[in-house]
Amino acid sequence: MLNKAIRAARGTHLVFIDGDCIPSTHFLTDHWNERRERKVILGRRAEMSQRWSEELTPEKIRDGSFERLGWKELLESFRGEMFRFEDGIRISSPLLRTLMRRKRGGMLGSNFSAAREDLVAVNGFDELYDGPGCGEDTDIEYRLSLIGVTGLLIRNLAIQFHLHHPRTGTSQKSWDRFHLTVKNTDQPQCAHGIRKQDESVAVRHS
Repeated sequence: MLNKAIRAARGTHLVFIDGDCIPSTHFLTDHWNERRERKVILGRRAEMSQRWSEELTPEKIRDGSFERLGWKELLESFRGEMFRFEDGIRISSPLLRTLMRRKRGGMLGSNFSAAREDLVAVNGFDELYDGPGCGEDTDIEYRLSLIGVTGLLIRNLAIQFHLHHPRTGTSQKSWDRFHLTVKNTDQPQCAHGIRKQDESVAVRHS
């Protein structure tokens, strides 16, 4: 479906989210304003508690109240019922974000954006992965780096709230597939992506 989305898209810059994540009011604006040439924009997300997720309503989304984190969320963070509370706080000041800069993280498939032409250049997402946690982020981030497209972390911008659900793991098959990709360091394009197999060579000229 991700490759179908790239094929159907007409915009120059594409933003990717997951169906179990709620984007904040400024989500698309932040991705657009922070875009850079030859960069993939890396957003983060707050991992919300079961209580917060069960209490979420369409009304809270419409009026924007779901974005306002308070004492309940902070206490849940201390108790380990919510994770990355700090990533749910939008900081508009570039100076303050710089002062608070923390360790860089990798790509999250639920929150990133990239130029469409860069995604096309690596033939999109490798469809040989069989589940979440690697192919839609780790793999394509690596292959983008092979053509000089590197990550730009925008922590505390493009805020996203991830609904609580039982955690899913990455299959061994997916990790094996990724390790195979890393061995082929001269092959940024996947064979089963936007174009399939021998067609992938022509994708740069699409």
